[in-house]
Amino acid sequence: MNVTMALDLGGTKVEAALVRADGTVVEGTRSRAATGAAVAADRAAGERAIAQVVRH
Repeated sequence: MNVTMALDLGGTKVEAALVRADGTVVEGTRSRAATGAAVAADRAAGERAIAQVVRH
């Protein structure tokens, strides 16, 4: 199965999911982590939030 990881790096959350070529999300792969204001001020906080989502 060919899938792509979709990553949404927003100001309040980081969200990720595996998506098939037809655009459907692979069930059970969607993950979300709140980032809060720390991400805007601290790159390391953003990297930790991304890592949390990817580990899921």
